[in-house]
Amino acid sequence: MITFSNATQANGETIDDWADRVLTLATKAFRNLPDKYMNEQVLLRFCHGLNDKEAGENVAHMRPKSIEEAIDKFKWAVDSHGLMFGRSRSISKTLLKNVSKSNLLEMKIPKKSKSTNWK
Repeated sequence: MITFSNATQANGETIDDWADRVLTLATKAFRNLPDKYMNEQVLLRFCHGLNDKEAGENVAHMRPKSIEEAIDKFKWAVDSHGLMFGRSRSISKTLLKNVSKSNLLEMKIPKKSKSTNWK
């Protein structure tokens, strides 16, 4: 039986399914504890249990406040890695099919104005 403390993302498991599984396990494991504590543990287990350890560590260091924010930060890390290095991480190929490229298209870049001091 998989317990909350040793749960990890299964091979082929989507990021959203992994997040749902972490939340389900946490609800059972921490039912009598404060929600704040459960949320902290969910975020840590989500990040530390990801197959992509580097992205998981980066997301954990960003200290997301919610599971939705952690998912978004993970997807951004996978997308930006591919953009920066021209390839995706090998472990992320399965995950990339579930990452919305629209996240990048929706990003708003401020226009340079005369009052903006760009350096």
